[in-house]
Amino acid sequence: MQVRRFEELVQTGYIVQNAVKYLAIGSAYVHNIITIDAETLEIKTPTCIGNSEELAKIIETIKNLPDDVLKEILTADDVIENPLPVFMWRDNQIQETQTEDYEWPNTDNKGFILYENTTFKTEKECVEFARSEIIYFLEGVENWAAENVREAQKVLDWIKEYRKHDKYLSEIEAKYKEAQQ
Repeated sequence: MQVRRFEELVQTGYIVQNAVKYLAIGSAYVHNIITIDAETLEIKTPTCIGNSEELAKIIETIKNLPDDVLKEILTADDVIENPLPVFMWRDNQIQETQTEDYEWPNTDNKGFILYENTTFKTEKECVEFARSEIIYFLEGVENWAAENVREAQKVLDWIKEYRKHDKYLSEIEAKYKEAQQ
């Protein structure tokens, strides 16, 4: 998404970022005070914001943008004049994009916010991060699975014990055996 171009045209004064399915205008605390759907161009605001003249002005400016300009902003990448490489672990792969400044708040040429703990200046740093994320994920899944296996074993043990002592099952089993003869 062309968040830099959008900010030049609309001048929100807020953080503008790519939220995958929509462009988000917000703050460090609430990223989606205003959203624009990338497919439908629908503009949404949460009902809790009340009647803010500032936000109403931003929304009106957005509505005045031609649809083709807004669609291009939502589908194309920003052009960066003095690009610096930035690497991030996103969608289970290392992705290289570009930025003009590593400081926060900032975005890459695709409109994603750059965070100091998830975006890196070198691929090596990103590989180290990705490795730690994968290991953390796998250990979590392994622990979850082991706990579920232990719980399932408890249930199976209970069922076996129940079968030994259930008088109704014993009676039915005896009748079943008689019927088979």
